[in-house]
Amino acid sequence: MKGRLVVPWFVALIVFSMCAVSGCTMLDPGSALRVAESGASVSNATASSIRAIRSGLDNYVEALYLLNPLTKRKLPSDAELTSIKSVASSLTARIRVFHELGNTYAAFSGLSTHDAEKGVRSAVNDLTTAVNDYAKTIAPNSDPPVSGLVGTLAERGSGLFARWYQSRLIRNSSEEIKTRVQAVLDVLDKETDRYQAIVTAQISMRQNTAKALWERGLACPHPIIRQHVADSGLEYDPERLLAAGIYVCSPSNEDWKKAISNVLDRRIDRRAEIQREILASNTTALRTLVNAHEQLEKGESISLENVRQQAARLRELLEELARLRALDDKE
Repeated sequence: MKGRLVVPWFVALIVFSMCAVSGCTMLDPGSALRVAESGASVSNATASSIRAIRSGLDNYVEALYLLNPLTKRKLPSDAELTSIKSVASSLTARIRVFHELGNTYAAFSGLSTHDAEKGVRSAVNDLTTAVNDYAKTIAPNSDPPVSGLVGTLAERGSGLFARWYQSRLIRNSSEEIKTRVQAVLDVLDKETDRYQAIVTAQISMRQNTAKALWERGLACPHPIIRQHVADSGLEYDPERLLAAGIYVCSPSNEDWKKAISNVLDRRIDRRAEIQREILASNTTALRTLVNAHEQLEKGESISLENVRQQAARLRELLEELARLRALDDKE
């Protein structure tokens, strides 16, 4: 009939068969893009937070040797150094996981506008290798959490099948990514206690080192004083104070010694709070991403507000941590 599109019965049968096998709900490319953008944001922020811990390990070891003659603290044993090396390897592997996860979400975002099947497949396989390598650093003899690499995510279609092909590709890719995000969560759960112990040990060592140097007159609190005087309209001149016989760098006065120690304690405690919140935000954001993938695959409305909030909070915490480090560097 003129003006009407007549679909041959065998084409309709093929489409019906496809729907019976994989479902006919057409997925929204825009929703896939939002999931991809949120996933990339969380991945990048998480990788940055882990780098901050990894970069502090070398200072942690040096501090052990520094405190030995000052506080008679025992030098680290060979077993402790081996354990620290293992932790360093684990953190490096964890950084790689989130780097590859970020790459995977970047490739996944391409599915909303063009055929990025090869890019997604390659990124998912790189992520698979990274997740399995990370798991080996924790349990070398265990089975890999993700078995096998990804083959073709969907067979190409054209014409009437083009939209179905894109929807199928988005769904299959989402399922593969979701499986690996869940595997990351499972491995992270196994390392939670060790990770917390790393953070606690680093922060405690930083506190002990700072106090040991201050209490022995080997470090001056000039930057701390300047920070609190800067916006008051007053001037801090350590040379003038020294000429007047006021020794700011000397902890001989118990009240002054306690005052600076209190500031050091507060800064260290705040670091610990930030690191605990970063860890909680990481896992919460990843769990929310898993739920977002499930909603996407069902064709449901996706709520990513919690993911965005967690990613934004991670960035805020990392910025505050950077400010604290900048203050430490000045001191």
